[in-house]
Parts: sequence; C-alpha cells; structure tokens
Amino acid sequence: MKLKEIISLDFSVYNEKINNKLKLFIKFLYYVFIKPEFKVIFWMRLASYYKNMGIAFKPIYVISFLFHLHYKNKYGIELPIGLKVGAPFKIAHIPGIIINSNAIIGNNVIIMQNVTIGSTRGKGVPTLGNNILICAGAKIVGGVKIGNNVVIGANAVVVNDVPDNSVVVGVPARIINSNSHKILKYYM
Repeated sequence: MKLKEIISLDFSVYNEKINNKLKLFIKFLYYVFIKPEFKVIFWMRLASYYKNMGIAFKPIYVISFLFHLHYKNKYGIELPIGLKVGAPFKIAHIPGIIINSNAIIGNNVIIMQNVTIGSTRGKGVPTLGNNILICAGAKIVGGVKIGNNVVIGANAVVVNDVPDNSVVVGVPARIINSNSHKILKYYM
C-alpha cells in the first residue's frame, strides 16, 4: 500500500465523511498539527516511509523524525519508527501508550490510553490480528498471538494467546465471551 493510502485510511477513522475537498484538506491540516492522537501516527508513518530512502529524501526523513520525536515525548506515546502496523490505526486517547518496536499490529486496530504492548525479558513480542479494540490500561506482554475481531478489556493483562472473536478481561486475561462483534460495531 502507498503512503498516501495508508495516511488516508488512518485519517478516515477520525472523521465523518466530508465531500468538500477544501474542508477535508483543512480538517487534515488541523489533525496533522493540532490533534495529538493523529499527529504521532502521521509523523511515525512519514518517518518510517522515508527512513531507508535515498539521500535525496534525507531532509524529509530528518524533519519527520524530529516532529515524531517531539510529539512522542510531549504526549507520552512510544510509537517506534519502523513499527509494523496496518491501516487504519487509531489511538483513541493519550497518554501512556508503549509499543515494542518488534511488535506486529494488524489492520483496523484501536488503542486507548495507558496501553502497553511489549516483551518480557526476551520471550518474544505480541502479534495482533485485525479488527482489535484495546481498552484503557490493558497490557499485552510476551510472544502472544491475538486473533482477529478481539476486544481486550480495561486493565486486562494478556499473557496467553487469544482466539478470534473473543472478549478478554482480567488479570491474567480470560475469555468471557466469544461474540466480540456486538462491542466492535460501536467502535469500528
């Protein structure tokens, strides 16, 4: 997928459908320079795309890297450059989001505030599927695999694999429902 398509998908999850191109462009500029949740994603995507390009693109990479560094420190969102993340990707609330640079995140993922996706002492990193809602304070640690269409409840600690279409809560997280579609339809 091209960078423009990826950013367009990321932008689309924050907005209702706007048919007027001028209003859409103004709203896009507002999100790039004002909206904290989108700013971090936008500058991460730009820096990731231009990181390994030729010398002619180094100025764009350096500028996007500096913007990304500034915003990730300002808003407390550790979203590493080069992160393997699908589109659209949405951060619903800031701050306190930490994602391991080796984690793999699928398409259509929404992350709330204070979420950690990381490894535990070198025991692998999480792999997340598509259509996932990760609620506030959730922790996903170790080499776990999260299936498609999953809801991870607030403050859940996921240390085991989660199958498709599940709702998990608790410490450690356990499956309470196998019909996540009822919840996901309100967020996706």
